[in-house]
This record gives sequence, C-alpha cells and structure tokens, in this order.
Amino acid sequence: MARDWFRSTEWTPEVEAEFDVRLQRARKYKRPQYLRVQGVTLKRAGDVETARELWLRVLDEEDNSESASALEHLADSWTLEDPARAIDYYRTMLAKFPDLKSTSFTAPIKFAELLLDRGEPSDIVEADAALAFPLGIAPLPDMDFRRQVALARLGRIRGDNAAVRSAAQTALELAAKGPIFTYHPNVGLVDTDAKTLQQLRRLVRFPRLAPIPQLTTRG
Repeated sequence: MARDWFRSTEWTPEVEAEFDVRLQRARKYKRPQYLRVQGVTLKRAGDVETARELWLRVLDEEDNSESASALEHLADSWTLEDPARAIDYYRTMLAKFPDLKSTSFTAPIKFAELLLDRGEPSDIVEADAALAFPLGIAPLPDMDFRRQVALARLGRIRGDNAAVRSAAQTALELAAKGPIFTYHPNVGLVDTDAKTLQQLRRLVRFPRLAPIPQLTTRG
C-alpha cells in the first residue's frame, strides 16, 4: 500500500517539492493537519529540525485546530536540548489553549516538571499552578502518576512533608491499578520499575529524607 503523501519518512528536495504542491492543492482547512502529521512522521524518523519547521508552519496557518498540538510538539522536541525554549512553548500553549483540546492533556505536567528542574522561585510558583491546571479529562493512571511524582518534588522543595507523603502514597496506589479498558488493556497503565516503586515506598515512610524518583519520560 502506498504511503500517504504527508507521511514521508525522508525529506529530500524532491519530496519537499512534491509535498508543497500537494499541500497547495489540499483544502485550506486540512493543510495544518497535513503539516503537523508530516512533522510527527519526520520526528519519529529522526529529522527533528524539519519537523520543527513544519510545526512552525502550522502556527502560521489561520484559524486552525492543529495549533495546540503543534505547540506541544515543539515544546516536547526542545525538552532535553533547550528546556527554557520548551518552557516558553508550553507556557504559550497553555495560555492560548487552556481547554487542551487536540493535545495529549499532559502539557501542564510536563511544563511543571521543567519548571521544577530549573527551580527558580518564580518557577516553583508557576509549577504549583501548572500541577493544579484542569486537564479537561479525568486523568488516566499513568498521567496522574506522573503528576503525583511532580507534586512530591514540589512538596520537598517547600518542606511540606505531608504533601510529599500524600503524593507518594497516591502514586503507589495508581501504580497498583490494573487495566481500565477491556479491549485496550495497556492504555493508561503506569509503566514504571521496581526502583521507582521502592523510592516511593521510602518517601511514604521518610518524606523529608528519601530521594524523589527521577522519571526519565520526557515529552
């Protein structure tokens, strides 16, 4: 089966030219989606620079429903390479699209994690607000687990042992949950390891001293 023209895994001058021709022929309201999906495909293929260029083009399109996703993709793509830039993209996304429609619904959590990493006094205040940000949906266990670990970090920074203990206990309860969707048993499940669970148990017992788990998932 032929690959969709907006899902190319390589980006040669010829592929780019063909893409632009087809894009101009497409209905205007569909163009942002084609740009965003092509960017996602190239990012997965390892071409993050071109992916970013395509997502920026999404933002240039007027009145489209893909801008929130494009901003989140841009933020995710800069998380490790340039956290400050990622923070700016997350902040812009949350300000412009507070309903989080057409996103992963995890942007407030990812935003808070980066702010806690940076750790400036204003970052801590902003991270607190981000972790209280309404997600627009009932969070799945894996989403809420990530938020609870961030809340434990926030509690540690503020010297709030009760908050650390509560967040760690909640995270453990979330990790213990089984499948919540019969036909998609892995969706929403907490994917963690024995070391992280051990650290969380120690946090419940020693909230002031035990190390906070460092989740490696980003973006």
